[in-house]
Amino acid sequence: EVCPRMYRYYATLNRVVDADTIDLDIDVGFKVFMTHRIRLMDIDAPERFTKEGKRLTQEVKLLFREYGNKVVLETRKSDSFGRYLGWIFWDGEQIVDDTCLNDLLLEDPSVKVWKKR
Repeated sequence: EVCPRMYRYYATLNRVVDADTIDLDIDVGFKVFMTHRIRLMDIDAPERFTKEGKRLTQEVKLLFREYGNKVVLETRKSDSFGRYLGWIFWDGEQIVDDTCLNDLLLEDPSVKVWKKR
């Protein structure tokens, strides 16, 4: 399993940038919200301008439509571009176990494990 636990925040999807990058409105507590770009930890998806990248970006959008925009972000550090690296979970009544976007993406053969941190 790709998804270890670290800092946990509740968040709402703002935008799907591509298959391995999303913008989230993050609840940091005390009615304070911040928008951050999140790079999915351990995920290397094809670039968004390729055929596979476009397909996977659409699949991520469909997953958010299916499971909802409310997610739990688990993160521990930022990358060299200043994006926070994270694991995205849906945690709702319709979901039996925490469903991890990162793990779902790794089921696709065009997505690779990205270990460069």
